[in-house]
Amino acid sequence: MLLLLIIFWILSAIGCGFAAHEKGRSGYGFFWISLCFSPIVGFIAVIIASRDVQKIEEQRVKTGLMKKCPFCAEAIKKEAITCRYCGKELPAVEAITKPQEKIHWAVAFFLAIVILIIGIIIFTSNK
Repeated sequence: MLLLLIIFWILSAIGCGFAAHEKGRSGYGFFWISLCFSPIVGFIAVIIASRDVQKIEEQRVKTGLMKKCPFCAEAIKKEAITCRYCGKELPAVEAITKPQEKIHWAVAFFLAIVILIIGIIIFTSNK
């Protein structure tokens, strides 16, 4: 029973780190806060923390989901023809390439839970 509690504690801390990362905050920092104090404290801290819009936009520009307007430097969709902030027409892009999609954190978290459950079943069946 203690093993299940520890596994749940660690998985909750990982989930808290992913939630913080989605808000543009340090996933590692919130993971360690959750692991050391409590996942409940970590999730409360994630809920209280505001979104870091600038960091989120930088990540989207880096992954290719968005681009910067050359006139006003605001982040806009990659396929945009006209900037929604300044209204200027953007220079034509020769080829719009689809950004490489990464595995979404929820899928990775789900796979981690499935692997842990299989590990628990194998571990407890040997006793």
